[in-house]
Amino acid sequence: LPADDREIAMLVGSSFAPLGDNVTWLTWNLHNTKLLLVTRTAHTTFYDKAPDTFNTGNCQPITEPLEDWLKDVPGAIQTQRQSNGVPFSTDRSALQIEQFAPLWLQRQ
Repeated sequence: LPADDREIAMLVGSSFAPLGDNVTWLTWNLHNTKLLLVTRTAHTTFYDKAPDTFNTGNCQPITEPLEDWLKDVPGAIQTQRQSNGVPFSTDRSALQIEQFAPLWLQRQ
């Protein structure tokens, strides 16, 4: 997978400001790519197993890689939620968009 450090971001010629501890605009792209790979693996796992496997409530082979990906995402690129909502959740809480965050991050 591509690197996302500050040196690479500067070599690309981008004028985007880094977000903090080695978090650049390339970090979002890296984690988006990882998410696509993880969801593809979960999809393949789901359709490779017999339908009875998941009826018993054993969804760990599918959910565990997604949870691991979620733990790996830096807090600087997670959009916070209002009313104590959790980032990346499906609780339908409103997004709390940081007004000083770069536009490229606000639009994700």
